[in-house]
Amino acid sequence: ADFNSKKEDKKNLLVTKIDQSKRIEEQKNKQKEYYSDLQQKEKDLKKKLENQHKAEERLQKEIERVIEEEARKAAARKATKESKSIAITKEEKALSGDFSSNRGRFPWPVSNGLITDHFGEHPHPVLKYVQVRNSGIDITTHSNEKARAIFKGEVSKVISISGGNLAVIIRHGNYLTVYSNLVEVFVKAGQKVEAKQDIGKIYTDVNDDNKTILKFQLWHESTKLDPEEWIQRR
Repeated sequence: ADFNSKKEDKKNLLVTKIDQSKRIEEQKNKQKEYYSDLQQKEKDLKKKLENQHKAEERLQKEIERVIEEEARKAAARKATKESKSIAITKEEKALSGDFSSNRGRFPWPVSNGLITDHFGEHPHPVLKYVQVRNSGIDITTHSNEKARAIFKGEVSKVISISGGNLAVIIRHGNYLTVYSNLVEVFVKAGQKVEAKQDIGKIYTDVNDDNKTILKFQLWHESTKLDPEEWIQRR
């Protein structure tokens, strides 16, 4: 009986060890699946960010091309003041003067928001070895939020590029403001706008926690300015 009991104990112990081995193997497999899934998600995120980055670069090149064109037009107006058709108007001069005298007092280009990326060059928060050259600031706001003009002016251009969102450039005398990452635009080139007038709906990324970011730039002809020095402090 004692022999049979020991034999039974050994058998039970073996079964227990086999069960434990199976459980350990299952856990290892689950861990492998988890890490594999995590790596795939990381790859997908990286690819998405890289595509986003490329689209933003294409849009920025187009914005800078339009602004250079605007600067050339302004230079031509100044160089040929005798020609009434392209001379800089008193209205434009006054508008430019009004704009520069309001430095630090302009309303924000959204009713609510938080600056989440600053002007200038700095490392990308996610993509390694990628330097961000932000020509303006990023303002994170609520989904369905609208972009609004910070000052009265005239719409110079509405820009659209494949794989990217829309941008609006508004001229205020010698100054220009740029509102990009819009999914819908309410204005058109040549249209006069007032301060705080809604000009477009900001894109909301439903696949990324409803992230809603307005990219806002400010230029003095072809010179980039830091918008944080011009808008009101919050």
